[in-house]
Amino acid sequence: MAIFHCSVNVIQRSKGRSVIQQVAYICGVTLRSPRCGKRYRRKSSDPVLEFRTCGADEDLQTLWTKAEAAEARRDSIEGRHVVVALPRECPPDVQIKLLAELAHFISGRLNVPVTYALHRGGPRNCASNNPHGHLVFASREWCPEKKIFLRKTRELDVASTGSVIIEELRAYWERSVNASLPAETRPVSRLSHARAGRMRVPRRHLGRAAANKERRGEPTPAGDLNRALDRLEEINKTLDLGRSELVKDCDEVITPRPLSLELATAMRGIAPHGVDSGVHASALLVPNGLDLELRLAREAVSPGSGIVPPHP
Repeated sequence: MAIFHCSVNVIQRSKGRSVIQQVAYICGVTLRSPRCGKRYRRKSSDPVLEFRTCGADEDLQTLWTKAEAAEARRDSIEGRHVVVALPRECPPDVQIKLLAELAHFISGRLNVPVTYALHRGGPRNCASNNPHGHLVFASREWCPEKKIFLRKTRELDVASTGSVIIEELRAYWERSVNASLPAETRPVSRLSHARAGRMRVPRRHLGRAAANKERRGEPTPAGDLNRALDRLEEINKTLDLGRSELVKDCDEVITPRPLSLELATAMRGIAPHGVDSGVHASALLVPNGLDLELRLAREAVSPGSGIVPPHP
């Protein structure tokens, strides 16, 4: 089943992050940062299937060294990092095409270079993989003629405009994924349960370590919680189904109908106060399907009626 995930995070110096470090990780290459003199390389065992850059005609080392050198502040935001979940229902060539379309959308919307990479998301001998994509884009606009970075993309730094751009990006990714899915696959949605109006409790994210334990049959606290929520949801569905059937069965019972003249006359002779002769019998309503004999017997033996039910 395809899932939706599209998160955007800042790459900020004050938090110990570097745009060169992030690019080296997602591409699986070794890059050097002139600012701090460190060399960064990918240490994860997850294979990188493919990586590319759009929006600039520079190699990775030159491009992102310029992006790092363009920032002078100690707390500068050197770029942003996007992580998206790719549908397992699609082959790798369709997955890299989806990533490329998203990268070109970001580059065209903000006029920034974007480096993107496709990750398999699991060891090579693991049948259950988690394909996902990484995208890193600069925090400044790129000038292709001079091959330098220009002004900051301040619209992303302001909450009122940045949230709109992020929502556009997420909506674009939602449409792209749904367009690539097979017809029989359920479409993904960027909306949370609350925004979509779904009365459903969110499940706990397992993470890599817990997911590996669950695959081996070892229970984890997060897995136990998710299974308990699944059971509770099934119980609620069963109760809702029973409630709807009960209401349907009671529709005829609670639908009122007028008394016939014969029944009204019989009630006048048995009930202690009778029926007012000025009231038409059609104005008397009783629930449809109610046992008349049982009702008359209850009225006959009610306190103060003076009527004793006959012995059989």
